[in-house]
Amino acid sequence: MIYYDHLPLDKEILDALSELSINYVFQPIFQADGKTTYAWEALMRPADKTVTELIEEYTKKDKLHVLEVATFFGAMQEFCLRGYPQKVSINSFPSDCMNKEEAEAFYEYFGEEIRGKLIVENLEYPYYSA
Repeated sequence: MIYYDHLPLDKEILDALSELSINYVFQPIFQADGKTTYAWEALMRPADKTVTELIEEYTKKDKLHVLEVATFFGAMQEFCLRGYPQKVSINSFPSDCMNKEEAEAFYEYFGEEIRGKLIVENLEYPYYSA
């Protein structure tokens, strides 16, 4: 289980993150040769419901931002613990992103470990309407 309480984030977001029970698994993304791993896609696995149920719940509560921050910090923690040398692909909601302070904390916390390794993949859902 991913824990967030030690991260350099505001108390409000830390409190919201503490309510989550999430693990991350990694699916290989292969190079064109079909044999060499190019990157690992981080996939969220909630402990008590499906990913779709969790996203629907947080969409209804207007709290997708919590899942966005949880995904970036949680997936990267697990990726670093596993010691993969390749890139990591992290899914992101098209309707949300980390704020400036969270992004700065992310890069400060993970530092050089992520330089040149991060791929951000925008999801197709939930739908973004401007």
